[in-house]
Amino acid sequence: MRKLNGYLSVLMIILTFLIVGCKKEENPVDAQTTDAAATLDAAESIGAALAINNGGALEQLSDIMITSGEGTLESGPTGSVFGFGNGWADVRRTYDSITGWWTVAVSRNRGDSTGLFHTRYDRIYMHRFLNSAGNFQKFYITRNNGVADTAYTVEHRIVSGSGSLVRPGISRKLLSLSAEWKVTGANTSPVTVNTLPASPLVRTASDTISRVNVLRTLNNSLTLNFVNVTGPRTRGLNWHRAVSGTITGTYTATVTFRRGDEYREKVINRTINITLGGDKIKLALGGQTFLVDPETGVVTQ
Repeated sequence: MRKLNGYLSVLMIILTFLIVGCKKEENPVDAQTTDAAATLDAAESIGAALAINNGGALEQLSDIMITSGEGTLESGPTGSVFGFGNGWADVRRTYDSITGWWTVAVSRNRGDSTGLFHTRYDRIYMHRFLNSAGNFQKFYITRNNGVADTAYTVEHRIVSGSGSLVRPGISRKLLSLSAEWKVTGANTSPVTVNTLPASPLVRTASDTISRVNVLRTLNNSLTLNFVNVTGPRTRGLNWHRAVSGTITGTYTATVTFRRGDEYREKVINRTINITLGGDKIKLALGGQTFLVDPETGVVTQ
């Protein structure tokens, strides 16, 4: 009887090791699958944060370039954008003669809230023009002793931002937005834009992504450093193709994966490297390379 009990004990120990071993083998596969899905979700979240059609970083870049010359942001129709249809903008500006800063409040909307595509967002910008000596002047072109001269440098700030986005596959609520930029070569064309090292573009948002009947919510923070980005001071058709340069940064998100009644949470940390120019943006993320449509933010591999 003692021998039988001994055999049973040994058998139980062996079974325990086998079960634990199987679970250990399952975990790496499960984690690997989750990481791949999370990286793709992060890419789609970043794509939406860059897109022109919903107030992403590229539209803000365009706003900065336009106000770095004789152009200004105007109220009125903003033209048709794929999926969203026609848009509208309301722009209000004030000037502080003591500090030289312009404050510009921008509200934009695109699409019908009952449709598949719609977005509403608000931005508070500040900018001021500096001459060749580094002193501020009220306008881009200023006459001194009857001689007209342009600004050489333009300082920009994104003071705040809020908004929402809905399009097939993703919806977003923007929670906060800030950045400080410097435009150099404002007296030439194209201009060069850099974010300040201590004040990169930082945006926090909550994104809900749907793919293959699975919902994920990404509560995320995106940090972008614009490095020698050059481009035109106009926003004509396909203006983004004339923009070049690099954006580096980080993406962090707490992600809830939902499939039926199963829930899974994961914290994602990714380093970003973005190359601008041409029809598509090249996004290097998590050892993978994605292509992002600059107008819509749609991601492909």
